[in-house]
Amino acid sequence: MKNLLDWLPRFHQRKGRRRTTAGDIHRHSRPLRDRAIVHLLLSTGLRREELVRLELTQLSATTPAGLRAAKQVKVTGGRGKGGTQRNVFLSADARTALADYLHDERFIDAGPAATALFLSAASIGSRRPDGRTSPRSINTICEQIGRWHDAEHTDTARQLSPLRPHDLRRTFAFNLAQQTGADAYELQRRLGHASQRYIDRSTNPPERIAAGYVEEL
Repeated sequence: MKNLLDWLPRFHQRKGRRRTTAGDIHRHSRPLRDRAIVHLLLSTGLRREELVRLELTQLSATTPAGLRAAKQVKVTGGRGKGGTQRNVFLSADARTALADYLHDERFIDAGPAATALFLSAASIGSRRPDGRTSPRSINTICEQIGRWHDAEHTDTARQLSPLRPHDLRRTFAFNLAQQTGADAYELQRRLGHASQRYIDRSTNPPERIAAGYVEEL
């Protein structure tokens, strides 16, 4: 899926166009924003509601140059369920994707008062007054990326649809559990959830990976 994210501008081209220039992309399309959203979800485990509430100032580096140069970028003050707050870190892929979005797209939709990190296209008449992306649009973005991914792969074992934001959160949780040896404190701190039952459920391997364990045995 990460490989497909680098090709999102091609999928947003108007029909009949072969080359990607600024004029080839659909007016409402923001492929660099969508790429940054998915990379950020994969590297932080944020819920979609937490993602859309993010402010640009919550990043420890807020410029494209700063994001590209930094070895570590933190998102502070993320607000989860029950009023919980946590800090999360961005992967190298997420830092690069955010830098591209801030440099090439966000300014197109940012008015003088825009503070949200992720903005809907200014050309959308029904967008929120502050321009903030809605939770429902995050669902739409993930579902479309899942369909495009599956269209590129005929092997049903590699298909993702329906891809949902929570699938990316569970992927992050599973990978974090693998990296930390299922450290309960670290998982609770990064996932923003105090329930051990939820942690156990989120970090169980997906069916495909569980089947792979059996094959290796």
